Amino acid sequence: MADHDCGPVTAGEIAEFLHRLARHRPPETVLGGDPAEHTALLAHKAELFARIADQHAHTDPAHADQARQAAERARAAVTRHAEHTDTQDNTDVNDLTSPSSQRWGISLSDTAEFRRAPSAIVLYLYVGQFLSKKRTAQALAELFGTPMSDATVAAMTTRAADGLDGFLTEVADRIAAAEVAGFDETGLRVAGQLHWVHCARTGKYTLITCHPKRGRDGINAAGVLGRFRGVAVHDAWAPYDT
Repeated sequence: MADHDCGPVTAGEIAEFLHRLARHRPPETVLGGDPAEHTALLAHKAELFARIADQHAHTDPAHADQARQAAERARAAVTRHAEHTDTQDNTDVNDLTSPSSQRWGISLSDTAEFRRAPSAIVLYLYVGQFLSKKRTAQALAELFGTPMSDATVAAMTTRAADGLDGFLTEVADRIAAAEVAGFDETGLRVAGQLHWVHCARTGKYTLITCHPKRGRDGINAAGVLGRFRGVAVHDAWAPYDT
């Protein structure tokens, strides 16, 4: 098993775990997977959940407690596995992700933490790395062996955007309260029509909004410059000063 640091769990690590889980066969199945690999997978799972618990300890205690319990179950399963390495039965391979799969310690309920992982990876590739919808769908299909359409990528992105209201408000508030901030705009085609992308940023925060109007309507819709009292850095276009 690869070595992992003690920082926040990344999308790449979740992808690695899911990829290993998809290819894994439990040792007790007819096909007879490798017991050592199973133990390593359990240990990997325990380590990931322990780090997720630490990551959310202060921001989401209930979430952290669930992750901590999952980590403890995985560690206990490693011990049970070591005690039963000579036992074989004909348990179906799907038992690996069955809610009743207690012996080997990887269950559907435990892996619920990773259900959002494909969406997180889609957003990282599509929004963070600027892949096209088609290439993002192709990457996910190759990672997990499950076909994904361009429309699914678009739907995941829309759902994620719909949940950003509180975050965007916080970013706008912090930029508005800054001593210095930069402002700019540029054109963008949306459904064949000219729109304007408005940007407000500091050295730490960036807020990007899209509006049909370039001038004051679009600037005011972003909700920053109208209440900004610091030094505004821009290209001296008249609407920024009115």
